[in-house]
Amino acid sequence: TRYQGLLQYRYKTNALEKLPSAHENPIINNIAQTADGKIWVNSFAGGIYQLRNDSLVRGNTEFAKLGATSLIAVNNQLWAGCLNEIVVFDERAIRKRISLSPYYEYLSNATRAQSLHIDAEGHLWIGTERDGVIVLDTATHQLVRRFSPKQKPFYSSVLRINEDDHKLVWMLTESNGLIVYSRTEDKFLHLFHQKQEAGSLSSDHCTSICIDKSGIVWVGSGGPLNKYDREKIKFQHIKYEPGNPLSLSDDNTRGIYEDVGGLIYVATSDGYL
Repeated sequence: TRYQGLLQYRYKTNALEKLPSAHENPIINNIAQTADGKIWVNSFAGGIYQLRNDSLVRGNTEFAKLGATSLIAVNNQLWAGCLNEIVVFDERAIRKRISLSPYYEYLSNATRAQSLHIDAEGHLWIGTERDGVIVLDTATHQLVRRFSPKQKPFYSSVLRINEDDHKLVWMLTESNGLIVYSRTEDKFLHLFHQKQEAGSLSSDHCTSICIDKSGIVWVGSGGPLNKYDREKIKFQHIKYEPGNPLSLSDDNTRGIYEDVGGLIYVATSDGYL
């Protein structure tokens, strides 16, 4: 959370509990879990924390200086998107740094990696704050693909990147809706809010995405929760309903998560479903 640090949901009590931290409540940007089950938390201002015995503990002092804006887990390693570089580390130390300076032909010299994703081919997708998206080969660091900010869908900050079983890459932007890129066909579909179209995206400010076990794509935004219909290329909107305690508590969706039992949890600006 922004003001309450890290909260833990307990199934038995159906309640949220604030977890203690040795430092002041960090503003939480990302949570990632490595293959060994360890949970890591990123705070842009406070650095990288590890969850130990239900408490946030700051990791290696090197990690506190990263200023990471994105964090993903790959096996037992973490990849952090930072200013002008991607940093790969594990529990003990930083293992690799990938500088973005070789790509300044396409990027500014102050590029912040807002979002990261490694696809099924092992390519690293880097969504930036204002320089579009670049895709790198993780082994050679060669540029594989680039989506220029001069292309309309990519001029906005890319906040999240995910991929489904159909080799479709979903890119969420801060103010220009959702981009769905087909790796097999090498083309993209731009989905955005249209006032006169009831089945369009509820808001162009996209915040979160969850592709559940059945393949349904759920997209959080500055409006009602979006459930995507692949065949109709339309969205169903799940809204806040005053007086209905089982509806969303707010129409501003901040996060979406599917648990092991297939239940979808939706975090809003006002609470949880």
